[in-house]
Amino acid sequence: MVGSLLLLIGLACILLINLGDMVSLLGDGTIVAIVAFFVLGMAVGHALGGPKPAERAVRALASAARHPGIALAILTANLPDHKSALAAILLSVVVSMIVPIPYLRWIKPRMAMRSEPALR
Repeated sequence: MVGSLLLLIGLACILLINLGDMVSLLGDGTIVAIVAFFVLGMAVGHALGGPKPAERAVRALASAARHPGIALAILTANLPDHKSALAAILLSVVVSMIVPIPYLRWIKPRMAMRSEPALR
């Protein structure tokens, strides 16, 4: 519990420090590219996810997921002073938390309808 709280506080601090750079990316099409990339990954994962809705949902989310730590490591190794790239990585983290919400609301009733009855 304490660890989760500290993680959220740390994330909030990082986002607040880089908020200006993140906002500067909103008008140049970066957000559109990030959302499109994420939605396309979810669509491919859903399409290839198999017949069970629960498996489709997992594959859709896994297909769209990216690891910001790897992106950050590559960025700092190659472009250590490039602030807008760091802001783009943080923006993609925020987008990855928001974009799946409509999909999860759409798939949840389908998962409930197709769930197997409990064994008695």
